Amino acid sequence: MKILAPTITLITGFALGWVAHPSSSDKDHNFRDLNQSSESKNRLKEFTKANRAFDSVTDKIDLNHPSKIDFSQLQGKDVAALLEKLANMGGFSGLTYEQKKLGDDLLKHWFSMDPDGAIKWADSRENRADRSHLLVVLAEEVSIENFDEGLSLVRKYLQGEKFTLPVSFLSKAASLSAEKFIEVSQLATTPGNSNDAWSSSFNFPQDFDFTWAAQELMKLEKSVEGTDIRLGARANNFLESWTKADPESAYNWLTNGGEINRQGMTDFVKGLTSIRTPDEVGKFLAEQFEHSPENQESQSYSNIQAALRSNPSSQLLEQFLGNVGGDRTQHIAGILRETTPWGEGRATPRLVVESLPEAERLAILKEPEVQKVLRIDRIRSLVTESLLALDHTPEEIGKIID
Repeated sequence: MKILAPTITLITGFALGWVAHPSSSDKDHNFRDLNQSSESKNRLKEFTKANRAFDSVTDKIDLNHPSKIDFSQLQGKDVAALLEKLANMGGFSGLTYEQKKLGDDLLKHWFSMDPDGAIKWADSRENRADRSHLLVVLAEEVSIENFDEGLSLVRKYLQGEKFTLPVSFLSKAASLSAEKFIEVSQLATTPGNSNDAWSSSFNFPQDFDFTWAAQELMKLEKSVEGTDIRLGARANNFLESWTKADPESAYNWLTNGGEINRQGMTDFVKGLTSIRTPDEVGKFLAEQFEHSPENQESQSYSNIQAALRSNPSSQLLEQFLGNVGGDRTQHIAGILRETTPWGEGRATPRLVVESLPEAERLAILKEPEVQKVLRIDRIRSLVTESLLALDHTPEEIGKIID
């Protein structure tokens, strides 16, 4: 055992010497490690500096009181952070209008820089309502440049989901063709879906096939019966536009049981006033009234109101009253009853009052049928204004309107 001791000592000494005295190549290696460590520190400093700058950009934005933002200073990560903050405020459905608009604009800005990144982020939302909303925003943005690509995005990511179809999709589709209009209308036919086109008017091209589109809309109506789907895709000027383009086919379709909303004939009359003379419209309304069931009398008076709102013509009213059968006073009361106290509807009482012979005007307004209507506040106020405009004194008016 003693013989081995020097050997062990020699080996140990060599090992220690090797550790203590590295070769030149090892020196270079260790220097590189030290240098890399310095680079890492520098990169960390730069990263920290960048993050602080990022924080200063995003922290200056008050999401509770959105103001004008210089989007040119925002990078993708900035936008993502701001959108996350908005999402964490209770979801996009719980935001104020200004906050939701800010979120939409931020997402569009991100899409302009990195389309795939923006779509991927929106698609990854766990909140399904937020996901649908954000993807619809992106689809709408895409459709500005390429309508078909926008529709493809909707089909790819939202087919079978609940979402609200933007009015811009329907408006654009209507301007292209009946086929495209129906194609877009079908995208929202999932329970819980809707679109925001109920109060919108679309521009339909001259060659738009209204008859085919109406038939397809009726099929869609039947396909969603019993669900909570709202098919506002038909637009509030569909029948009116159809009437202007082809009144005969619109009327035939309407009177043969085809109706895509409850005020079909009213919309038809609105369209008719723009392509027919007041005399023609007045006579048409009188004929329609004669053939209407008694239980639809109120709707018939609404149609007259619609015509007078579209064309406030005393001639139109006189043609109706002169050609319709029945009690003139009852018709006066019926027309006044359907008066709408806003927009063009405010002119109707003036036309009605002016149509009455001056010598008989106050006596007719005192008739029991008319007096029932004058008890309605909005009607009483408008008739009073009309009588004052015709130079009747407050004393005279007070005798018939208390």
